[in-house]
Amino acid sequence: MSAPAFLQGILSHERALSCNVVAAAPEDSRGFRCEPKARSAEELIGHNLDLVELLNDGVIHHRNNVPFDSVEGAVATLDSTFGEIIDRRGQLSTYLRPMGSKVPSIYGPSADDEGPGH
Repeated sequence: MSAPAFLQGILSHERALSCNVVAAAPEDSRGFRCEPKARSAEELIGHNLDLVELLNDGVIHHRNNVPFDSVEGAVATLDSTFGEIIDRRGQLSTYLRPMGSKVPSIYGPSADDEGPGH
């Protein structure tokens, strides 16, 4: 397998995982913080979208809070541009259960989602 084909496979997998995690965030809990100094769920989602701005103008503005109208809209934006970015995720998935949502299967089964084939 060529290096580009290998990378495309990895990015395709990461694209689905990233979109599933963002989509699992409850719309009414976007302001949730696990503690006062932590970023809110909305800021973590916005950080993903900050990487999209890098693609558009070559600069990361380090706002860590790119505005978006809805979680669904954020997922659509992330999904439509994911093939062009290597996304750094992780923190948002730790917020989902305390926000009252379910954690999707990411790199393996979770307590809420055993994943396909289980």
